Amino acid sequence: MDRLIIHVDMDAFYASVEARDDPALAGKPLIIGALPQERGVVATCSYEARKFGVHSAMNIKDAYRLCPQGIYMHPDMKKYKLVSSKLHEIWNAFADVVDTMSYDFLRDVLMLLSISLEARLRRHGMYARTATLKLTYSDMRSITRSQSGESIRQAYEIFMSAIPMLKGLLTNSVRLIGISLQNLSDEYSRQLTFADLGGIREKWLSYRWKKAIWNLQRKYDIHLSPGASGSDGGERLYDVISHMSNRMGRPPSR
Repeated sequence: MDRLIIHVDMDAFYASVEARDDPALAGKPLIIGALPQERGVVATCSYEARKFGVHSAMNIKDAYRLCPQGIYMHPDMKKYKLVSSKLHEIWNAFADVVDTMSYDFLRDVLMLLSISLEARLRRHGMYARTATLKLTYSDMRSITRSQSGESIRQAYEIFMSAIPMLKGLLTNSVRLIGISLQNLSDEYSRQLTFADLGGIREKWLSYRWKKAIWNLQRKYDIHLSPGASGSDGGERLYDVISHMSNRMGRPPSR
Protein backbone atom coordinates (compact mmCIF):
# COMPACT_ATOMS: atom_id res chain seq x y z
CA MET A 1 0.00 0.00 0.00
CA ASP A 2 1.33 3.43 -0.96
CA ARG A 3 2.08 5.91 1.78
CA LEU A 4 -0.67 8.48 2.29
CA ILE A 5 0.19 11.92 3.73
CA ILE A 6 -2.62 14.21 4.90
CA HIS A 7 -1.86 17.88 5.61
CA VAL A 8 -4.27 19.65 7.97
CA ASP A 9 -3.92 23.44 7.93
CA MET A 10 -5.51 24.81 11.11
CA ASP A 11 -5.87 28.29 9.70
CA ALA A 12 -8.24 30.63 11.61
CA PHE A 13 -8.54 27.89 14.23
CA TYR A 14 -9.39 30.13 17.20
CA ALA A 15 -12.01 32.03 15.22
CA SER A 16 -13.55 28.78 13.97
CA VAL A 17 -13.88 27.44 17.51
CA GLU A 18 -15.57 30.64 18.68
CA ALA A 19 -18.01 30.52 15.74
CA ARG A 20 -18.77 26.91 16.58
CA ASP A 21 -19.67 27.84 20.16
CA ASP A 22 -21.60 30.97 19.19
CA PRO A 23 -23.32 30.58 15.80
CA ALA A 24 -24.11 34.31 15.82
CA LEU A 25 -20.40 34.91 15.09
CA ALA A 26 -20.46 32.83 11.92
CA GLY A 27 -19.92 34.91 8.80
CA LYS A 28 -18.82 37.95 10.84
CA PRO A 29 -15.41 39.66 10.82
CA LEU A 30 -14.07 38.13 14.04
CA ILE A 31 -10.66 39.21 15.40
CA ILE A 32 -9.08 37.17 18.21
CA GLY A 33 -6.28 38.79 20.22
CA ALA A 34 -5.97 42.08 22.06
CA LEU A 35 -8.89 44.49 22.22
CA PRO A 36 -8.69 47.75 20.21
CA GLN A 37 -8.06 49.86 23.32
CA GLU A 38 -5.20 47.60 24.45
CA ARG A 39 -1.61 47.14 23.33
CA GLY A 40 -1.15 43.90 21.45
CA VAL A 41 -1.60 42.03 18.21
CA VAL A 42 -4.07 39.89 16.29
CA ALA A 43 -3.66 36.21 17.20
CA THR A 44 -5.94 35.10 14.37
CA CYS A 45 -9.05 36.25 12.57
CA SER A 46 -11.91 34.89 10.48
CA TYR A 47 -11.81 34.94 6.69
CA GLU A 48 -14.46 37.66 6.75
CA ALA A 49 -12.01 39.91 8.64
CA ARG A 50 -9.22 39.11 6.19
CA LYS A 51 -11.26 40.68 3.39
CA PHE A 52 -10.54 44.03 5.11
CA GLY A 53 -6.79 43.34 5.20
CA VAL A 54 -6.60 42.07 8.78
CA HIS A 55 -4.15 39.23 9.38
CA SER A 56 -2.38 37.37 12.18
CA ALA A 57 0.39 39.21 14.07
CA MET A 58 -0.93 42.61 12.92
CA ASN A 59 -0.89 45.41 15.47
CA ILE A 60 -4.37 45.58 16.95
CA LYS A 61 -4.58 49.36 16.32
CA ASP A 62 -3.94 48.80 12.61
CA ALA A 63 -6.53 46.03 12.56
CA TYR A 64 -9.13 48.34 14.09
CA ARG A 65 -8.42 51.06 11.54
CA LEU A 66 -8.99 48.55 8.75
CA CYS A 67 -12.01 46.88 10.31
CA PRO A 68 -13.73 49.03 12.98
CA GLN A 69 -16.94 47.02 12.52
CA GLY A 70 -15.17 43.81 13.48
CA ILE A 71 -15.92 41.75 16.59
CA TYR A 72 -12.89 41.77 18.89
CA MET A 73 -12.35 39.28 21.69
CA HIS A 74 -9.61 37.80 23.84
CA PRO A 75 -8.46 34.24 23.09
CA ASP A 76 -9.59 31.39 25.32
CA MET A 77 -6.44 29.25 25.28
CA LYS A 78 -7.84 26.63 27.64
CA LYS A 79 -10.76 25.97 25.31
CA TYR A 80 -8.59 25.92 22.18
CA LYS A 81 -6.18 23.46 23.76
CA LEU A 82 -9.08 21.15 24.63
CA VAL A 83 -10.43 21.24 21.07
CA SER A 84 -6.93 20.71 19.68
CA SER A 85 -6.51 17.62 21.87
CA LYS A 86 -9.75 16.16 20.54
CA LEU A 87 -8.63 16.76 16.97
CA HIS A 88 -5.33 15.03 17.67
CA GLU A 89 -7.25 12.02 19.00
CA ILE A 90 -9.07 11.79 15.67
CA TRP A 91 -5.86 12.10 13.65
CA ASN A 92 -4.10 9.53 15.81
CA ALA A 93 -6.90 7.07 15.12
CA PHE A 94 -6.20 7.20 11.38
CA ALA A 95 -2.43 7.77 11.22
CA ASP A 96 0.67 5.95 12.44
CA VAL A 97 2.63 9.19 12.76
CA VAL A 98 1.26 12.68 13.42
CA ASP A 99 3.61 15.68 13.17
CA THR A 100 2.52 19.15 14.27
CA MET A 101 4.28 22.50 14.43
CA SER A 102 2.59 23.77 17.55
CA TYR A 103 3.22 26.52 20.06
CA ASP A 104 4.47 23.89 22.51
CA PHE A 105 7.10 22.60 20.07
CA LEU A 106 8.34 26.11 19.26
CA ARG A 107 8.55 26.82 23.00
CA ASP A 108 10.71 23.71 23.41
CA VAL A 109 12.97 24.83 20.56
CA LEU A 110 13.33 28.23 22.25
CA MET A 111 14.56 26.43 25.37
CA LEU A 112 17.25 24.69 23.34
CA LEU A 113 18.28 27.92 21.61
CA SER A 114 18.48 29.67 25.00
CA ILE A 115 20.90 27.02 26.27
CA SER A 116 23.05 27.53 23.18
CA LEU A 117 23.10 31.32 23.56
CA GLU A 118 24.04 31.09 27.23
CA ALA A 119 27.07 28.97 26.31
CA ARG A 120 28.18 31.54 23.74
CA LEU A 121 27.74 34.49 26.09
CA ARG A 122 29.73 32.73 28.82
CA ARG A 123 32.48 31.84 26.39
CA HIS A 124 32.96 35.51 25.53
CA GLY A 125 32.23 36.86 29.03
CA MET A 126 29.32 38.97 27.80
CA TYR A 127 25.80 39.95 28.87
CA ALA A 128 22.93 41.13 26.67
CA ARG A 129 20.15 43.63 27.23
CA THR A 130 18.04 43.05 24.09
CA ALA A 131 16.55 39.79 22.82
CA THR A 132 15.07 39.52 19.32
CA LEU A 133 12.74 36.74 18.20
CA LYS A 134 12.32 36.04 14.48
CA LEU A 135 9.78 33.70 12.86
CA THR A 136 9.85 32.81 9.17
CA TYR A 137 6.74 31.19 7.74
CA SER A 138 6.31 28.68 4.93
CA ASP A 139 5.49 31.52 2.52
CA MET A 140 8.84 33.14 3.57
CA ARG A 141 7.05 36.00 5.33
CA SER A 142 8.95 36.98 8.48
CA ILE A 143 7.98 38.52 11.79
CA THR A 144 10.53 40.06 14.14
CA ARG A 145 9.95 41.15 17.73
CA SER A 146 12.46 42.67 20.14
CA GLN A 147 12.46 43.29 23.87
CA SER A 148 15.01 45.31 25.84
CA GLY A 149 15.52 45.32 29.57
CA GLU A 150 18.03 44.37 32.20
CA SER A 151 21.14 42.26 31.65
CA ILE A 152 20.60 38.62 30.75
CA ARG A 153 23.00 35.71 30.30
CA GLN A 154 21.50 32.65 31.97
CA ALA A 155 19.52 30.36 29.68
CA TYR A 156 16.31 30.80 31.66
CA GLU A 157 16.72 34.60 31.51
CA ILE A 158 17.06 34.43 27.71
CA PHE A 159 14.07 32.09 27.48
CA MET A 160 11.90 34.27 29.72
CA SER A 161 12.75 37.28 27.54
CA ALA A 162 11.82 35.45 24.33
CA ILE A 163 8.74 33.42 25.24
CA PRO A 164 6.37 36.41 25.81
CA MET A 165 7.16 37.56 22.27
CA LEU A 166 5.98 34.22 20.87
CA LYS A 167 2.54 34.47 22.47
CA GLY A 168 -0.18 35.74 20.18
CA LEU A 169 1.70 34.85 16.99
CA LEU A 170 0.59 32.33 14.40
CA THR A 171 2.72 29.21 14.97
CA ASN A 172 1.28 26.39 12.85
CA SER A 173 3.10 27.32 9.62
CA VAL A 174 6.46 28.39 11.02
CA ARG A 175 9.43 27.24 8.95
CA LEU A 176 12.28 28.83 10.92
CA ILE A 177 12.61 30.27 14.42
CA GLY A 178 15.58 32.07 15.92
CA ILE A 179 16.74 34.24 18.80
CA SER A 180 19.47 36.85 18.58
CA LEU A 181 20.93 39.03 21.33
CA GLN A 182 21.97 42.68 21.05
CA ASN A 183 23.32 45.48 23.26
CA LEU A 184 26.16 43.28 24.50
CA SER A 185 28.34 44.33 27.41
CA ASP A 186 30.88 42.77 29.73
CA GLU A 187 29.11 44.41 32.69
CA TYR A 188 26.05 43.02 34.47
CA SER A 189 23.30 45.55 35.15
CA ARG A 190 20.01 44.73 36.86
CA GLN A 191 17.90 46.43 39.52
CA LEU A 192 17.84 44.28 42.66
CA THR A 193 14.63 43.35 44.46
CA PHE A 194 13.88 41.75 47.83
CA ALA A 195 13.72 38.38 46.06
CA ASP A 196 17.40 38.78 45.18
CA LEU A 197 18.44 38.89 48.82
CA GLY A 198 19.92 35.59 49.89
CA GLY A 199 19.73 34.30 46.31
CA ILE A 200 16.02 33.43 46.63
CA ARG A 201 15.17 34.49 43.09
CA GLU A 202 18.21 32.74 41.63
CA LYS A 203 17.49 29.46 43.43
CA TRP A 204 13.80 29.50 42.50
CA LEU A 205 14.43 30.19 38.81
CA SER A 206 17.27 27.66 38.71
CA TYR A 207 15.01 24.97 40.19
CA ARG A 208 12.21 25.66 37.69
CA TRP A 209 14.65 25.70 34.78
CA LYS A 210 16.30 22.42 35.77
CA LYS A 211 12.89 20.80 36.05
CA ALA A 212 11.90 22.14 32.62
CA ILE A 213 15.12 20.81 31.07
CA TRP A 214 14.54 17.40 32.64
CA ASN A 215 11.04 17.31 31.16
CA LEU A 216 12.42 18.41 27.78
CA GLN A 217 15.01 15.61 27.74
CA ARG A 218 12.43 13.02 28.75
CA LYS A 219 9.86 14.27 26.23
CA TYR A 220 12.22 14.01 23.25
CA ASP A 221 14.61 11.33 24.53
CA ILE A 222 17.65 13.62 24.31
CA HIS A 223 20.57 14.42 26.61
CA LEU A 224 21.65 18.03 27.06
CA SER A 225 25.03 18.39 28.74
CA PRO A 226 25.80 21.90 30.08
CA GLY A 227 27.10 24.12 27.31
CA ALA A 228 27.07 21.36 24.71
CA SER A 229 24.61 23.08 22.42
CA GLY A 230 26.76 26.15 22.23
CA SER A 231 30.09 24.44 21.64
CA ASP A 232 29.05 21.87 19.07
CA GLY A 233 27.98 24.46 16.49
CA GLY A 234 24.92 24.95 14.36
CA GLU A 235 24.97 21.49 12.76
CA ARG A 236 24.69 19.76 16.14
CA LEU A 237 21.85 22.11 17.14
CA TYR A 238 20.06 21.38 13.87
CA ASP A 239 20.41 17.62 14.42
CA VAL A 240 18.92 17.87 17.94
CA ILE A 241 15.94 19.95 16.73
CA SER A 242 15.36 17.52 13.83
CA HIS A 243 15.36 14.66 16.32
CA MET A 244 12.86 16.56 18.47
CA SER A 245 10.61 17.06 15.45
CA ASN A 246 10.75 13.33 14.67
CA ARG A 247 9.82 12.50 18.26
CA MET A 248 6.64 14.60 18.25
CA GLY A 249 3.51 12.59 18.89
CA ARG A 250 5.38 9.69 20.49
CA PRO A 251 5.22 8.83 24.18
CA PRO A 252 8.07 10.25 26.35
CA SER A 253 10.93 8.02 27.37
CA ARG A 254 10.92 6.64 30.88
